[in-house]
Amino acid sequence: MGKKKPASKNNPEALKEAGNKAFTNLNYPEAVKQYTMAIEITLEKPNNVYFSNRANAYLEMNMYEECIADCN
Repeated sequence: MGKKKPASKNNPEALKEAGNKAFTNLNYPEAVKQYTMAIEITLEKPNNVYFSNRANAYLEMNMYEECIADCN
């Protein structure tokens, strides 16, 4: 009864939440993956939160160029 559904690949907020969970668990590559999927399905109407979250995950992985690109 307490099972959670996997993040829907069509729901950017669900993907963001999956990214947040991965980030909290220090799984930064998975967080980047989830945030990237959220960004890709909202390209026509970008949500800056997805970019800032991904930038933070890149920062934690010392991927500074990618972090700066997302901040811009």
